[in-house]
Parts: sequence; C-alpha cells; structure tokens
Amino acid sequence: MMATTLVALAVAIFLGAKPAEAQTLPTIDPATIDLGGIEVNVESDPVSVTITNPQGSLADIKLGALSLTGPNAADFTILTPVAGITLAPGESQIIELSVTPSATGPLSADLNVPILNPLTNQPIVNPLTGQPLSLTTNLTGTGVAPGGGGGTPGTPGANTKPTVSVDKPAGDKVKKRKPTIIATARDAQEELTASDIKVFLKGKEITSFTYDQATDKVQFKPDKKLKRGKQYTVRITATDAQGLTGSAEKTFKVKKK
Repeated sequence: MMATTLVALAVAIFLGAKPAEAQTLPTIDPATIDLGGIEVNVESDPVSVTITNPQGSLADIKLGALSLTGPNAADFTILTPVAGITLAPGESQIIELSVTPSATGPLSADLNVPILNPLTNQPIVNPLTGQPLSLTTNLTGTGVAPGGGGGTPGTPGANTKPTVSVDKPAGDKVKKRKPTIIATARDAQEELTASDIKVFLKGKEITSFTYDQATDKVQFKPDKKLKRGKQYTVRITATDAQGLTGSAEKTFKVKKK
C-alpha cells in the first residue's frame, strides 16, 4: 500500500497535480491471459486487454509505442495500433492481440504499454525503480499439432476448436443497466461443461454464469449495474479436452436516459 501511494503521488506531481491531490495510477486488465491450445501455423481468435485512466486521476495520459517481449514474442501480433492515443480521466482503450504458434509447446510473451506525459511526450518515471512507468500483461498458451493430434484438419474425425458466439445483446446498445447476456458455446467432438467455459466482462472474469448443455447456451447478468453512456466488452471462451480454444466477443454501450 505504501509503495502504491508513493508511486501515485510521484505521478501526480510529475503531471502537475498538487501532492495532496495525488490519485490513482492507470491500470491494465487483465494482468494475465491464457489463450489455451492453438494449432501450429493457425492464428488464434483475438483476445483483448483494457487500459484505463481511472476516474480519480487528475490528468490525461498518453499511450506510447506497444511492444512484445519474452521467449515467444515473435509468435504474437498486436492487432490494435494505439500509440499516441490520449486517455482523459475515466476513459479506457481496448487492445486486441492474437497468436500464431510456430511450433508445438508452451507459449509465453509480455505485452508492454508505456505511459507518457501528453504535455511533454516523455515517459513518466517510477521513482521507486527509476524506470519508465509501463503496464504489462502476460500472455500464455500452447501450440498444438494440427487437429489436436487426432487427425488431419478438414477430414472427418479431425478435432476442431469449439465454436462460440455472443447472441445477446443483438445490437450495439442496451437500455438496461443489468442486461441479460446470452451466448452459444458448443463443440463438434464432445459435450462441453461449465468448467470448460470462461466469461469476461470488460476484462474481468465472471463466475456467476449458467451453462445449459441441452441448448449450449451461456447466460449471465452483471452483478452490479453498468454505467450509462459507457462501453463494455463481453468475451466468452470455451476450451475442449484437447486444449483447443474458441472464443467470441461483443462490445456494446449502455444508453443514456
């Protein structure tokens, strides 16, 4: 707690805020993402992280040039160019990534997002480390043989990843602050269970969902009321016994009154 407070204080002073007004630091969510099993030389479905400049912040922040580091960085791709984007307090930015395994086996890389002062275009320095302030998400996964080792892709009996779709909300706007989210998750080779499925809302995992095996339907409502005028992204993943993962996501906005 002491370290976090000191960093927040230093950042606020760096951006021109008075020491007594020092507030919270920008965040990245989630801090880790497991993409599951992905066939070699096949690009995964996109995954996303969210950068947020908290409502309590007193200054804008600027996102610097993104980078990927780690043993398998070359297999990962940043799909959303966000360098130079400025976030005011309370604003967020989604970054999408994918991976195309070049070989079987574990995958690991880090997404690094440097935070700049928009007034000077220079990195904000963390006074505790003397290093530029940078947000990081760890990306992991597993490269698997084509067909999950159970056949040749495109032929009968070949293992394919589960199919996932977000069915509701149907449009890009909702009226209710606690909307019902409905998705479909099924696998052609086996019957999925609730433990095979993960649900995320704005990058945070939701555990209070239901899964009906008879209809393949995933359903949940947010635990708390969503903010009007704000944008939210729901993401559903399903992983089969072979480690192959299918996913789908949808972004919607809660209408203002």
